[in-house]
Parts: sequence; structure tokens; C-alpha cells
Amino acid sequence: MVSDVSDLDDAYGRTTARFYDAAYHDNPNVGHDADFYRRLAREGAGPVLELGCGTGRVLLQIAADGFPCTGLDASRHMLDALRAKSSFPNLRLVHAPMQRFDLGGDRFGLVYSAFRAFQHLYTVEDQLACLACIRRHLAPGGRFAFDVFQPRLQRMGQSEEPEFLELRFEHGGESVARFTTG
Repeated sequence: MVSDVSDLDDAYGRTTARFYDAAYHDNPNVGHDADFYRRLAREGAGPVLELGCGTGRVLLQIAADGFPCTGLDASRHMLDALRAKSSFPNLRLVHAPMQRFDLGGDRFGLVYSAFRAFQHLYTVEDQLACLACIRRHLAPGGRFAFDVFQPRLQRMGQSEEPEFLELRFEHGGESVARFTTG
């Protein structure tokens, strides 16, 4: 169980931040969600908060549209990677866990959590705490949008799953392969 922000930095830190953009840049399963969240931001026409913003794959596109944006992430390493890519004056970054954040009186027309970041909350207690934080920070009439993983039930029923190549990508002139098992 992760107990504080520094534990999350250790669990989801330097290595993930270093390879994240390269791993998901050309992935056909990723990317179309950015258009969805950009459209919601335009419809809300207000400040935007992304929970679990990572390296800014989605948030930077919304910031480029000119909306006041806040990105929140529990990983300082992911925020550092985002900071290195952005010079947007309308982008603020906050290092905090999504289940325990307080941005004072700030209210947002759109709060979202892209690419299954909400599923990093492993307990019902953490999920409810996150939803309570979101509720406190939504502007009247604001929206909360998030993405969750739809599990493949046939995989869940297996007692063991053999290791397989999940992802291959290029980074810094090297080929990187990620293997996984159920």
C-alpha cells in the first residue's frame, strides 16, 4: 500500500518518466483521448485540472489551446519531464496525490483523469477520497471525465499467464522492449 507522495515517486519514478513519452508516442491504443478531453475543455470554456497528468501527453494540448490548466501528479519525476517540455504561462503543476489534494478556492470547469490514471487508486477509500476532492474543486456546472480499463475476462480467469512482449519502442537510438505477465 502506498502511504504518501514519496512512496509513489519510488514506485512510479525516474524510469517510467524517462521512457513514458517514447513508449506511448506512436501507440495506436493511445492518443485519440486527447481530442475528447480537448473538446470537453472547449465546451466548458473554463479552467482545466488533470489528475495524474504525467508528462503532459493530453494536458499540453489543452494548454496550447489557451485554457488555464493545472496538472496534478504524485510523481515528481513525471512532473519534471512535463516541466522540461513546457513554457506555457497558463500551465501550473502541482505535486500531490489525487486522493489528497487541496487547491484552495480554485474551481475548474473540467476535471479529468486520462489514460486510466484513476485506477492507480487501489482502495475504495482512496477512490472515494479522490472523488470528494474533485467535488470540492468543480465549478458549478463543471464536469468530471475519466477513463478506466476494461479487463479481458478470459485473462482474469487464468491461474497463470505466460510472459509476453507488451510493447516495443525506440528511445535515444535504442530499442526498448517491455515484457509483462498477468
